[in-house]
Amino acid sequence: MGDIKDLIDLTIELANRTENRQVSEALLEINREVLTLQSETMNALRENADLFRENAGLVKKVAELTATISRLEEDAKEVGDALPALSDEEEKLLLFVAQRERVFASQVAAHLGVEKVKAEYFLDSLIKRNLIHYIVSFNAPENPHFPTPAAREYLAERDLI
Repeated sequence: MGDIKDLIDLTIELANRTENRQVSEALLEINREVLTLQSETMNALRENADLFRENAGLVKKVAELTATISRLEEDAKEVGDALPALSDEEEKLLLFVAQRERVFASQVAAHLGVEKVKAEYFLDSLIKRNLIHYIVSFNAPENPHFPTPAAREYLAERDLI
């Protein structure tokens, strides 16, 4: 009977060792996963810190760009508001163009009582200031000129129309 009890005790001890081994293996696997998670967490924290630094730089850059945009908008407004006054001939010409459907350089010359070359000079001056534009005409001896919205605005602001 003692042999059977020894055999039963030995079987129980072996079963406990097997269970302990399985538990130990499970604990080792849990430990590996914890270490992996810790490593991933550290990497995420480093990346998060990098992103915070990058974001701070971007926020600063956005603030600088916003200030630059505001300054440029103010400068543009001042430039737009400060359109240099036209000479008397240029104003007469602009009014003449604005009151007609289209105007040719020869008509401008006759209206102002100047040579056609001088009329073209005045037209070119107004084109450069974006007050009139023209269309190249292949069927006509001259190109027709038309007022722009800026021309109407210029004339209206000065109570010329």
